[in-house]
Amino acid sequence: MPELGRHGDNDLWLRQLRLVGVGLPALFIVIVQLLRPIFFDRYWPRDGDTIVSVLTALAAIAFGLMMFRLIDQLVEDDRYRSTVTERDRIARELHDSLAQVLGATQLRLQAAAYHPAVQDHDDLKTELADVAHDCQDA
Repeated sequence: MPELGRHGDNDLWLRQLRLVGVGLPALFIVIVQLLRPIFFDRYWPRDGDTIVSVLTALAAIAFGLMMFRLIDQLVEDDRYRSTVTERDRIARELHDSLAQVLGATQLRLQAAAYHPAVQDHDDLKTELADVAHDCQDA
């Protein structure tokens, strides 16, 4: 099954799947009908209709099951891709908003370290600088 990484690839895969869904059964029926007088009617003149009908029914069932599995896989791949896309979008939003908050907090802490009320307290200035540095690292 092809990689479904881009929307265009997905559309191409769906078009190909539709062509297979229409083309293979039609091709099978044409081949069986062409072989009918050459093969089936010659070797099984009384049972030719039954054999052709059974072969057509079995092929239709097998083909239906194959198409069901392919479509189910396509839907599952699309669901997985949608989940990953949404997860990435949420991660970017969280990252961006968290970076903004941490950047603003760092600036406020640096500004607070220069406030006149803090200038006389070396321990407080050091603590504010350490917390601002932690915000920078984060």
